[in-house]
Amino acid sequence: MTRPTQEEFAQRAQSCIATYNKHYERFPSHQLHFYSCDAEKRVLQLTHTICPDELNVYDTLHGGAMAWLVDSCAGLLCRSYMDITACVTTNLNLSYIRSISPADPIIIRATLSNEGRKVLHLTMDIHHQDTEMLYCTASASFYVCE
Repeated sequence: MTRPTQEEFAQRAQSCIATYNKHYERFPSHQLHFYSCDAEKRVLQLTHTICPDELNVYDTLHGGAMAWLVDSCAGLLCRSYMDITACVTTNLNLSYIRSISPADPIIIRATLSNEGRKVLHLTMDIHHQDTEMLYCTASASFYVCE
C-alpha cells in the first residue's frame, strides 16, 4: 500500500467523517469532528461533545459510549488512511481508567499499528484535550472486506 500524503490523508479523513455524520444527522449526539491527523505516524484524532443521552446513572460518559467512540475513530482511520470503503471490527478490547465528565473536552485518538493484506491492528485512547489526562485505552483488529 502506498502511504498517503498528509494532505491526501486529511482530505480523506474529513470526507469520511462528513459521510459518517450525514448518516447520523438525525442523531446530533453521534456527531464526530476532525481534530487532526498525521500521515507519517498513521494517527487520526477526533473530538466529540458529550450529550446527556450518553451518560450513565453517575452522570459520566457510559462505558458503551466510550467503546463506540474508539471503535468509530478506528474505523474512520482505517477507511481514510487505507482508502478503503468497507472494513469491520473483529476484536475490540478496552481498559477504562477514569470516568469522563460531560464538561470534559475529549480527544479520541486512533493509531494504525500494523497492517496485513486483510487485517489491520490499531490502538486507541480517549484523553482530555488540554491536560492529556487518559480516560481509556483500547486495541482493535479490523478485517478489510474488499
